[in-house]
Amino acid sequence: MLFLGLHQFGRMDFARLAAPTQIICIGASAGGLGAVSEILSGLPSDPGVAIIVVQHLDRARDSLLSEILGRRTKLPVIEARDGMSIAPDHVYVIPPNATLTVGAGVITEILDEKKK
Repeated sequence: MLFLGLHQFGRMDFARLAAPTQIICIGASAGGLGAVSEILSGLPSDPGVAIIVVQHLDRARDSLLSEILGRRTKLPVIEARDGMSIAPDHVYVIPPNATLTVGAGVITEILDEKKK
């Protein structure tokens, strides 16, 4: 299963983003790596949006998702961290065993699912 979503956030507090940032979220099950890779490989180097990838990951293994997707796109691919500002023309990947929350253009919470 694969879904795409688009959300418009208001003006950011940091100077680097003078205009609102659009965020595209791509979600996929564990078998969706090929589809996500295909989407990212078809993007220009400056799509003008931030992309967040949320994929079901194997809890028993370290994730190489950022590295794998980084080879499929010209955009920087970063593992999402709590408090990280979201910038256009970047790909943010959920860490393993996590729930990710975004608010006002910032990754506001990364919850470790193992601790729930």
